[in-house]
Amino acid sequence: MAIHKFTVYKIMKEAGAKKVSDDAAALLAKYLEKVAMDITKQAIKVAQQSKRVTVKERDVRLVLEIRGEWVD
Repeated sequence: MAIHKFTVYKIMKEAGAKKVSDDAAALLAKYLEKVAMDITKQAIKVAQQSKRVTVKERDVRLVLEIRGEWVD
C-alpha cells in the first residue's frame, strides 16, 4: 500500500471523524491510490505531448482542471 492507512486516518480525523476503523482507513487509502494512479497516468501523457519525461505541477493541474477538480 503506497498511501499508508495511518495518513488517511489522520486526514479523516482532521475532516471531523471522531473514530475511524482500520478497515475504513484502508479502503479509503486504496481508493485514493487508484485516483492518484489515474491522475498520474494522465499527467504522464500531458508531459509526453510536451516532449518531456518529467511530470510537472502544471501537468497535474491541467489534468485536474480537465477532470473538473481543484486543489487549493
